[in-house]
Amino acid sequence: MFHRDITAMVFCSQLDALITASEELSIRVWGPDWDLRMAFVGHNGVVSSLFFCPAASMLLSASQDCTIQCWSLTDGDVVECVHVEQEAPPLCIRGNKKGDTFFSFSRQGVDVWSVRSLYTLHCALRGAPLRQILTSPVPAPYPKRVLCLSGDSDITLVAAETGAVLTSFRAQQRLLCADYCLQRETLLALTHTGTVLQASTLTNPISVMQEWQGRGQGVWRRKDHVTEKDAQTLPPPGPAQCLVLYSCVSETQEAVEEWRSMQQRRGSSHRKTANLDDDENK
Repeated sequence: MFHRDITAMVFCSQLDALITASEELSIRVWGPDWDLRMAFVGHNGVVSSLFFCPAASMLLSASQDCTIQCWSLTDGDVVECVHVEQEAPPLCIRGNKKGDTFFSFSRQGVDVWSVRSLYTLHCALRGAPLRQILTSPVPAPYPKRVLCLSGDSDITLVAAETGAVLTSFRAQQRLLCADYCLQRETLLALTHTGTVLQASTLTNPISVMQEWQGRGQGVWRRKDHVTEKDAQTLPPPGPAQCLVLYSCVSETQEAVEEWRSMQQRRGSSHRKTANLDDDENK
């Protein structure tokens, strides 16, 4: 199992794994039955110390090649490599439970390090790849919202500041696109058959309130701003392929108060029975 002497070792209770480093210059992660889960190769010198941070699922290794390397046990690859002074290779490395600060010491002294990340995970959306991201364009005092369309039919509404998932929706048909009106807490989604779904984002999951089926797929009419000749020669329009929601607020303070009142009714669902053939509802 080990052809060379072990130079460093640490136990990871979070993964129920033992992590070892040997004179072969490799780092290995072992399971409970001594099954090899993964191996890291990257140091040019003997690894003298290992430290695992549970909060960040991150492994730190200090080596006689005067480097400290950070390894991701999730991706199985090196994340970062830091070079120290050539005259002072690190002998040991330790850190706090949060994983934002650690220290190493050598024959010449102690070095304290801080971990800085250019990108951090803000919100994890389960399922298929993301196809559309929309941010609410309204200013304060409205909160910032992000509407995400992923896979064929999944919609998620996220709080932009915190990354918290506020509500979600899974349609029964494939969705082409969606849009969101924060002032009305209303979602519009367009299916591949040309049906427009109007839903309320005050509930979790999102509640469908109305459906417009086959809108714009009939014969051309005068109100479509086409001449009679064009109406006779042009083919009937097919299913809609995109959707854009325009909103305009004239009385800002009144609209904010109405929105705050709607938040008090969050969680209730009332399906509207408006006549969808009325011109006002088209």
